[in-house]
Amino acid sequence: MVMQVPKKKGTSTKMKVTLITMLIVLVASSALTISWIRNNRIPNPSPSDFISEEWMQFVPAGVDGLRFLNISQLSTYPDIFNSTVLLSLNNPMINISIVNVTYGLVIQQNDSIVSIIAMNASGEATLIQALTTSNLSREVYKNQTIYKINESPINPQNESWLCVYLGGVIFSEGGSEALDAVRFVIDATNAPFFANDSLKIGYQLVFTGQNPFFFSFFDSGNNMYNVRWEMRSASASSSISVRECLFFPLNSDVSDKYSNLTNTFYKTATNIYVSDNFIIAVFQYPLSDIRGVLMGIS
Repeated sequence: MVMQVPKKKGTSTKMKVTLITMLIVLVASSALTISWIRNNRIPNPSPSDFISEEWMQFVPAGVDGLRFLNISQLSTYPDIFNSTVLLSLNNPMINISIVNVTYGLVIQQNDSIVSIIAMNASGEATLIQALTTSNLSREVYKNQTIYKINESPINPQNESWLCVYLGGVIFSEGGSEALDAVRFVIDATNAPFFANDSLKIGYQLVFTGQNPFFFSFFDSGNNMYNVRWEMRSASASSSISVRECLFFPLNSDVSDKYSNLTNTFYKTATNIYVSDNFIIAVFQYPLSDIRGVLMGIS
C-alpha cells in the first residue's frame, strides 16, 4: 500500500512574507515616484505666449529634426569653429565667412539634409551679386531662384542646390531630392513648424529665459519609453544651462516611464520637472566646457 503524502494547503509563511515585502517595495516605489512628480510639477506655458523667432520662418511642418546655432554668439568663444569660412564655392568663387553670418540651421527631412545660413546685409548683397552674374543653371520656384552648383563644397562629385531667401542661404547637396528639400524650406511660410500647440509649449519649456546659442528638435520614432519627440536648448551666462524636454502623447506615459527614464538618462541632472505631457531635465556645465557641450547635445 502506497502512503499518500498530504498536500500542503495555502502558501508558506516565508513565501507570504516575501510577497508582502515585494508588494510594499513596489507600492512605496510607486508612491515615491508619484510624490516626486507632484512636488516637481510646473504649469504648462500657454501656447498664446509663444513668441516666434526669426529663424523659425525657415522651418516647415513635418521635419524629422532640426538644429539651430547662434553663430554671432558662439563666435565670441575661442576654438568653437575650425575655420572662419562656413561655406565655400569654386564656381562662382564665394566664401561665406563667420563675420557675415548671424545664425545657422540644419534641417532633416527623410533622407535629405538642408542647411540655412542667415547673413547680414553686406554678406547677402555680395552673394547675390556673385550668383546673378554667374553662368550657373537655375530654376525658379514661387518667384525664388534656385541655383544648381555642379561641384558641391561638401563632396565635389555631387551636385547641390542653393537659394538666397529671406536673408538666408538655403543649401542642400544631392540631385532632385535635394532640390525638393530646398523647395520644402521655401514652403515653410505656408506651413510653419511651430503651428502645433504642443510644440509651442515644448519650446517655452526648454527656453531658459536667455538667448540660447543652441536649440534642437528630433522626432523620437518608435521607442520603449513612448517618447514622441524631444527638444534641447543651451544658453550661457556665468555657466552653461542645458534643458531637455521630452513629449509623451499620453499623460499616463509620464508617470509610467518617469522612474526608468530619469534613473537611466538623467542621473546628472540638477533639476527634473514634469508639466502635463512633458518631462524637463536641466543640466549645468562650466563655460570652459562649451565645445564639449555642443558636441554632446548635437
